[in-house]
Amino acid sequence: RSTKVLDTDEGIRVDGLLTMKGKTEPLVILFQRTEKGLLGTAELYTSDYGISIKKKREENKVSITMKFEFQ
Repeated sequence: RSTKVLDTDEGIRVDGLLTMKGKTEPLVILFQRTEKGLLGTAELYTSDYGISIKKKREENKVSITMKFEFQ
C-alpha cells in the first residue's frame, strides 16, 4: 500500500507498506521512466517478514524489480 509518491531528481519515489506472511514493514520503491513505461527497484530483508533463509539478517537481502509497460 503506497503512503506517499514523490517525483524526485532520481526518479519517482513510492513510499509504502508491504505485508508478507502477516508482517507489515515500510518499503521504498524507486521507479525510472523508460520508453515503454516504468521500471521500479527495491531491496528488502526477507527475515524482516519471518522468512529466514540464512542466519544473518544481511544475508537475507533480496532485490526486487517491477516493470510496468504502457499500452
